[in-house]
Amino acid sequence: MKRLSLVLVLLLAACTTTVPVVAEYKAKTLQEVYASVTVEEFGYDPPEGLSDNQFPFNFLTIELNQPVSTLYADAVRRELTHAGSDVFADSNCLLSGDVVEFRLDAPDAVTSPKPAVTVNYVLVDTRTGQELFNETISNDPHEEPIMLGIQRNIDTLLSTEAFVTVAEDQCEKA
Repeated sequence: MKRLSLVLVLLLAACTTTVPVVAEYKAKTLQEVYASVTVEEFGYDPPEGLSDNQFPFNFLTIELNQPVSTLYADAVRRELTHAGSDVFADSNCLLSGDVVEFRLDAPDAVTSPKPAVTVNYVLVDTRTGQELFNETISNDPHEEPIMLGIQRNIDTLLSTEAFVTVAEDQCEKA
């Protein structure tokens, strides 16, 4: 048994540590937000040694088919549209932010991966430059696919009363 374990470890070490993943995001929110918001690409500063389309998973690197910042902005647009908002019209509100933390953790080979997603959201009135909303939302890691971790984070934004109130009251088509 020890010999088999050693062989498996050596085989894994010899293999590439980058796992390619095609990321497809589907909106699922049950929240309602009726606003007009332009969503800008989110910032993402990957950990040292990784590119903008990669994130860590224990000793592996997950490589997406698109940058994390693009994936996240697209997910926000899809969720806002699903919630009833207009995200493709010219708007006086701009939603952007930074993906502060984006990783998968699994403490051992038996435990399912747990996504950790932390995002700082900033909503600005482009007419005045006034910041209308600025909040960092962090998920407690749960055993779920990374896309559900993203969805839970965005759903938290869309259920935050301060965000909904300001978006619905102050974000209109330009």
